[in-house]
Amino acid sequence: WVLLYYKREKFVNKVLVKISQIARMLSKDNHVILLATIGLCGGPRSRYMGGFQVKDTAEFFLIALSDTGKMREIQKNPKSQVIFSTKDHRQVLTLSGNATIVKDEVVRRAIYEEKESWSIYPVFNDDFGVIHFVPTRAEYLNLRKSNSTVNIQIPRD
Repeated sequence: WVLLYYKREKFVNKVLVKISQIARMLSKDNHVILLATIGLCGGPRSRYMGGFQVKDTAEFFLIALSDTGKMREIQKNPKSQVIFSTKDHRQVLTLSGNATIVKDEVVRRAIYEEKESWSIYPVFNDDFGVIHFVPTRAEYLNLRKSNSTVNIQIPRD
C-alpha cells in the first residue's frame, strides 16, 4: 500500500507541475487570462485578469482590487474557473476549482513581493487583494497538435 501511495503521489505531483508549466507558457506575451465566477445574481461572470502567480502545486494567486464584484462573488460562492488561452485560441487551459480571498496581510505582502512586477499595482497598499485559486479539474485543448481535449480530475487531499 505504501508503494501504491508513493506512486500515486509522484504521478499527482507530475500532473500538477505540468499544469503549472502549461499555464505559465500560455500566459506569456499577453495571452488571455480569464477569471469566471458565479455572479451575485446566480449567473456566470467572466473578466480578464492582469497578473497572476502559479506554484508548481498548480495553486494560483491572482490580484484584484479588494473592493470589487469578483471579490464579493468569491466570498459568496468559491466555485470558479481560470482560463488561459493563446491569442489565436488554438491552445486553451481551463481550470475549474475553488477560490478564496487571502486576508492575511503578511501573506498578501509576501505574494506581492515574490512577483517582480505587478504592472497594475506598482505599490502595495490596502487596496491590493489576492485571490487564491486551487483547481480540482483541468481541461487542455491544443489545436496545434491535435483536435482532442485532455480532461484531468486533480486529486486534492
